Amino acid sequence: MASQLPYVKISFQNGMLGISEPTADGVCGLVPAGALVIGNYTEQNGAASLITSLSDLTEEGSDKLTYRMVKEFFDEAGDGSYLWVLNAKPATAAAGVKSLQGLSNGACRVIGVASPLATASISADLKALNDAAEELAASLFAPVLVLAGLPAPATIGSATDLTEFNYNRACVVVGNEITGDSALDAELKKGACVGLLLGRIAKNAVQVSVARVSDGMIKTDSLKFGANSITNADAQTLHGKGYIVPRTWVGKAGFFWSSDHLATSDTDDYGLIPRRRTIDKAYRVTYKALLDEVGSEIPVSSTGTIPVPTAKSIETLVETALERAMTNQGNLGSDPDDDTDNGIKVFVDPNQNVVATNKIEVSVKVKPYGYAYYIEASLSFYTND
Repeated sequence: MASQLPYVKISFQNGMLGISEPTADGVCGLVPAGALVIGNYTEQNGAASLITSLSDLTEEGSDKLTYRMVKEFFDEAGDGSYLWVLNAKPATAAAGVKSLQGLSNGACRVIGVASPLATASISADLKALNDAAEELAASLFAPVLVLAGLPAPATIGSATDLTEFNYNRACVVVGNEITGDSALDAELKKGACVGLLLGRIAKNAVQVSVARVSDGMIKTDSLKFGANSITNADAQTLHGKGYIVPRTWVGKAGFFWSSDHLATSDTDDYGLIPRRRTIDKAYRVTYKALLDEVGSEIPVSSTGTIPVPTAKSIETLVETALERAMTNQGNLGSDPDDDTDNGIKVFVDPNQNVVATNKIEVSVKVKPYGYAYYIEASLSFYTND
């Protein structure tokens, strides 16, 4: 439901809804808007470096916009968080996404783009970023979510409606932390809030919404839509068009994220950041569990099909990996009142003729969480029970 602000009152099969390292889920990347001077790094692969603190960059000589975004990232995520960065601006943002994911050996779960989107070409730009992310999932087996920014649309009411797209690997955050009027401030505003949102995602488990109020305010007290103050009326309009925006809550100091929208329709199973991150983690875990089975000998029945015990062993292999990496980490929406529900369903049809096809098809399903974006309470007086 993208029409209202939240209130208190492996082949991906879409339409079905009608232990890895804990830190791995929060590894992020940043495609810079200019060259960076890397003073320190945890790991380096040619033109990309893994940094864990703003102090790993040297401010002098680094692109000012990108440096500011890295600062915002660590302000929100905290020192020790993992951020892969390219050392120079790529030819295009989409090319940078592919390059960074390749150079990091597929480590990035979310990649932010420092160069701002252009209002006039937002559809084409988002498509290019989404296509790059889709290509990485198919070729590198390293699915990724791409985050781009827009300080403010030309006019709030005429903003492009992102819910008319089907880019469920890309999202757009609107707003900027810089509020000054100098020439440098004007340049820094172009970075929008990408660093802040990327930092919030980095410190959250995959199933957690960036809009969860209990996680506290965004780590800044100066946000605007371009040169204009943020109002919930404008936030409502942009939220309804699928953007992620800062908003305020009565009784709470500071700004909070409005939602988790990706640039796709409200009915897309993967249309929210936590849903995208959850299914991507399941993809990675499933891939790793099945990889060692490639080329393995499979016993067959007299008709060339898979014996039931063999089919069950493959199911158990995948389910155990997902349970260890996801159910036990609280990533899946399993029923707490049902001890048999681990949020995972894996099925291997034993009737497959593996002799004829040399292929085994595995059905894997995981259960997502629901999200309390809208809460309604009834309040009245009473004089008796």
